[in-house]
Parts: sequence; C-alpha cells; structure tokens
Amino acid sequence: MPTDSFTYAPLSIEVFFGNGRFGEVAEITSRFGLNRVLVLSTKSDRAQALAQHAGAQLGARLAG
Repeated sequence: MPTDSFTYAPLSIEVFFGNGRFGEVAEITSRFGLNRVLVLSTKSDRAQALAQHAGAQLGARLAG
C-alpha cells in the first residue's frame, strides 16, 4: 500500500546556557544570519537593563 506524501519540517532550536553567554548576543545572531533583531523584555528594571545591553551589542542590527 503506497504511503501518502508529506513534508516534515521540525523547528530547530538552540538554547545557550552558562555564565557570560549573554555577551555573545551579537556573535550568535550573526551566526544565524540575522540582519534585524527585535529585543523584547518585561517592565522590570533588570529585564529592561538586559534588553538595553543586548541592543547595544547588536548595534545597527537592532530593530527595536
């Protein structure tokens, strides 16, 4: 009995853990070929500080 054709495209995901990994934001986004990156955070002071730090690393690639 023939099998119906189908396409299976799983989502690829990489999770980066470890002290100091946040400093690799620009390198990681470059590796994936990302030209524009949107950084989101909650309203907490810590989260906003981290988002601003990420944006500073991204430079011109920061979309907002």
